[in-house]
Amino acid sequence: MERLTAYISGKVQKTGYRARVVDIARALGLKGTVENLADGRVKITAEGESDRLRWFEEAISIKNTLIQVSTVEKKYSEAGGDYANFYKMVGPGETDSRLDVAAVHLRDLIDAVNNMNNNLGGKMDRMIDGQEVLIKGQDVLIRGQEKLAEGQETLIKGQDVLIKGQEKLAEGQETLIKGQDVLIKGQEKLAEGQETLIKGQDVLIKGQEKLAEGQETLIEGQGKQGGKIDTVIDLQKDSLDQQRELLDEVKDSRKDLKGYLEQRFEKLESEVSEMKIALKARGII
Repeated sequence: MERLTAYISGKVQKTGYRARVVDIARALGLKGTVENLADGRVKITAEGESDRLRWFEEAISIKNTLIQVSTVEKKYSEAGGDYANFYKMVGPGETDSRLDVAAVHLRDLIDAVNNMNNNLGGKMDRMIDGQEVLIKGQDVLIRGQEKLAEGQETLIKGQDVLIKGQEKLAEGQETLIKGQDVLIKGQEKLAEGQETLIKGQDVLIKGQEKLAEGQETLIEGQGKQGGKIDTVIDLQKDSLDQQRELLDEVKDSRKDLKGYLEQRFEKLESEVSEMKIALKARGII
């Protein structure tokens, strides 16, 4: 058994410090007293087992909202066995134990309020941070909606351009079809001209055959009518002249027809080529 005599300095009077000391000492099974001194300190005298006194020494160094222990002056000695329990010494005009208990509860209440304020302050900070994040998210959302609107406008413009291009393509295709129709008609006209030329050649050949037959008949007649040779010769000359004129006319007609058809065909090809160039320039084909 030992005795601990301690002098406690700091904010320890009128703070409920003695009531806390009494609770701690009784919980550890110690005996003794605690009292206020005139110089503002608190004196503690405690007797008990050595290890419990060491725990008690550490426990009485209290620092909270109301109590602030600054220094502990301690001295150990032999226990005298002078105490039956642990008591708080009350001087004239001091509060009783019930007010000390009230002081303890008041201190606990102050601690709770301070903790609540601290927690509330942290929550307020987190709420403000959350609001800032929310505002930033709304800004991002608004920008995204603006970008979406711009994209929709661009898409609409692109669709308009596509529709116009399709219209131009349809017009170009119609023009190309018309040009192809004109070319086909020209080719048909050329084929008709070729057929006419062939028919003319057939007629010329038949005329030549008829002329040959007439010459043969004439020769036979010459044998029978020798006196009319001069007349026949004149007729032959006239017939030959007519034949030459006919051949010349056929040749000229053939050249004219061929030249006309070639010129017409070249013109049709030129018109179709110009159509294709114009369509390519517009990007239609």
